[in-house]
Amino acid sequence: MNLSELKQAIKDERIAQAGRSTLIWGLPRVGKTRWAATIAKAPQIKQVFLFDYENGAETIIHAKDKSGAPYFTEEELAKIQLIRVMDLPEKPRAYQTTELVFRRLGVATHIDTATGDFLKTPASDGSSITILPSHWGPETAFILDTIGQIGTSAYNEAVMEAPEAKDPRRWYGRATNNLNNIFTMIQACPAYVIACTHVLDNEIVLSRDKSGNPLSVKHDYYPLCLSKNYSMNVGKFFGSIIYRWIELNKFAHLSSPTKKSGIQAGTRTDVDISADLDVTLPEVLKLMQKQIEVAEAKAKPTSNSLLRSK
Repeated sequence: MNLSELKQAIKDERIAQAGRSTLIWGLPRVGKTRWAATIAKAPQIKQVFLFDYENGAETIIHAKDKSGAPYFTEEELAKIQLIRVMDLPEKPRAYQTTELVFRRLGVATHIDTATGDFLKTPASDGSSITILPSHWGPETAFILDTIGQIGTSAYNEAVMEAPEAKDPRRWYGRATNNLNNIFTMIQACPAYVIACTHVLDNEIVLSRDKSGNPLSVKHDYYPLCLSKNYSMNVGKFFGSIIYRWIELNKFAHLSSPTKKSGIQAGTRTDVDISADLDVTLPEVLKLMQKQIEVAEAKAKPTSNSLLRSK
């Protein structure tokens, strides 16, 4: 492949990745989980698997629109299959379940919907769910809520793998490798993957008074996942990164892996979505892909896209 061909391939992949893997991050109570679930409003999506690590599913069930009516229709709710993952320090299922699901891509996988444990055969009482090979495609979406909990779980898994280690850096190193494996598999996933997470607030003291008290402080915010260093770089694994916050009593969005002291910078896709308030996730992703396609008009069209108008 020459550099001209490589340039074209990068453009094609950039468009294909926009929306296929999406990271939604923001402060608590900005509706990340509910907003991620709006992927079910896309007609092309037939099945959504919600891996709930932090008991956020009820926010979807009880969501209301501005008039007080249910935000999701019964048909949309029926698309969403809930898998509660009971993550514990001694049983780090958030990491174990997620890693095994994406490693078994294309293989029928049976999961206990109350704990997240894997089963050899489906439960006879209907308390399990089966992810089939046919689910690994553009008509299926996976929601991971949240990757912050997956990061904590990956650290606990690393401690269990090497309990004799006395230096925490060894555990963080193993956890980093474990997370890299998961997110690399997500990058290659042919289905849609929407990951949610909270905010890591990195406070930086710029100056102090004579008593050592902070005089000037700035805050850099990153998607929370494991350590500060990992949080600063986790965005590289996702095709679209959307920061969500509330402004003037409305939801606002920014395509960025970092929000520094209120400055909207470091966009992942060079797409401005800040003017589109309180829209669904499919609408925002469609807008992002449209702007990328306009910017890169020579890119070949992709058939594997939820976002393209038909």
